[in-house]
Amino acid sequence: YGDANERVAALTAEQVKEIYADPEFRPNHQPRELISQLAEHNPTAGAAWLETQELDDKSGPQAANFSAKWANEDPAAAAAWVSTLPAGALARTAAENVARQYQRHAPAQAAAWIQTLPAGPVRDAAAQALAPAP
Repeated sequence: YGDANERVAALTAEQVKEIYADPEFRPNHQPRELISQLAEHNPTAGAAWLETQELDDKSGPQAANFSAKWANEDPAAAAAWVSTLPAGALARTAAENVARQYQRHAPAQAAAWIQTLPAGPVRDAAAQALAPAP
């Protein structure tokens, strides 16, 4: 996998966009694989690409997968990214998934990070991810 990981690490956000626009790119399996690899090897390009997408049935799960995977790899960096996102569907989805993973790695830091988010739906999504299930 070394060569494939190196290729993913070298992708730009524009190249990621071109890959997803390619009609030969199989929509059911390959996007999950690529977004996971981007989270692990090139989160900057993955994040930049996601920020250009309208969340829908296809990109919503990709955003959730990406943010959870990135937070599993580097929770502080993923949290910092979420903090830069404008309020909206991507920010809520990412905040929820990052909070869940961040709590697994560093519960105190996760709780402190959530408090830095502006009051509103994004912060609420992150806080709800940490709340115990009823």
